Amino acid sequence: MAVRVIGLDTAKHVFQVHGADASGRAVLRKRLRRSQVPYLRMLLIHGARSVLYRCVTKTDSRSRWIAEKKKTLGTTKACVAVANKNARIIWALLARDEPYRAAA
Repeated sequence: MAVRVIGLDTAKHVFQVHGADASGRAVLRKRLRRSQVPYLRMLLIHGARSVLYRCVTKTDSRSRWIAEKKKTLGTTKACVAVANKNARIIWALLARDEPYRAAA
């Protein structure tokens, strides 16, 4: 039975990895604490913080989404939201072996 990873959820304190077999049945749900993946979390959060501070002067759709999150959630929670979105984008690029295409 081959398991393939189909999801990665990031939150403030926990990463969750989800996997399924060929039939689509969930066979893996693994929670990783912050202490288990500190370097990855640090890179995602620092990258998100950098994006958050530079989105103010930009007008593309992603920057507008980030600015709205910052306004409604605050800086720290918006950082986590952007890090989560970046992690999902990275996972999708690696899973599909495709180059990044910016949203139109």
